[in-house]
Amino acid sequence: MRIKIVSHTPISVKFVLEKANPALANAFRRALLGEVPVMAVDEVVFFTNTTHYFDEYVAHRLAMVPIRTDLRSYSVGDGKVVTLSLDRVAEEDGEIVYSGDLVSSDPVVIPANERIPIVKMHKGARIKLEAIVRMGKGKWHSKWQAVSGLGYSYYPIYRLRGGAVRACRKYVERCPDGSFRKEGGDYVVESYLDCPGLEDCIEVQRRRDPESVEVEDWDGSRFIMSFETTEALTIGEILVAATDELLKKFNSLKEKISNAEGGG
Repeated sequence: MRIKIVSHTPISVKFVLEKANPALANAFRRALLGEVPVMAVDEVVFFTNTTHYFDEYVAHRLAMVPIRTDLRSYSVGDGKVVTLSLDRVAEEDGEIVYSGDLVSSDPVVIPANERIPIVKMHKGARIKLEAIVRMGKGKWHSKWQAVSGLGYSYYPIYRLRGGAVRACRKYVERCPDGSFRKEGGDYVVESYLDCPGLEDCIEVQRRRDPESVEVEDWDGSRFIMSFETTEALTIGEILVAATDELLKKFNSLKEKISNAEGGG
């Protein structure tokens, strides 16, 4: 199994999972979604809350605030916690408490976004609390998910004919050797993501002239995957952590099989 990055930004990535199969692709998807450890608010202790919002509402909002995670200093089950403190009295009606108003006991473990609104306060209202942050995994609760918008599909093999050939010729001819072949007047493109500009051209042609673009087949050994990070971890940290967690599961399974065979 190999990961080939197609495109990325600080908060999103698109890549191809190569030398894989549907079982491996789904296992990696589940690892990304449910096994990558991140930090999130797990308990909230309220000392004072005279806002219009119930304690439970505020606690839920705090739990869903992505928290920047330090995988080097914290791990699942280590018993370590970080506290986020808040003590605010509204001087005017309509004052908003944002995630950036929370004061962390660890300057590294802080809300990933400072502008997430928590509560809107009326004049004179006070809210004082202490939120306890712990490591967890997305399979336990969505607040511990490191990714969002995660999806994947088989890798399509396109046949371009007629108008698509004329419109996309310049992009196809830039493809690396082995990425496409000519069949009569058609182009059969087996690795369209390796060809700069071809993906956009194909999408335009599919809308303009659907008959000129055909998905001839799907490659069962390659999968296109994409996701966005909640910013609790970087894209690189998420990919490495998901891979590590998956390897741990494979090694654990291998060990159990060996023990079972040895005992038999």
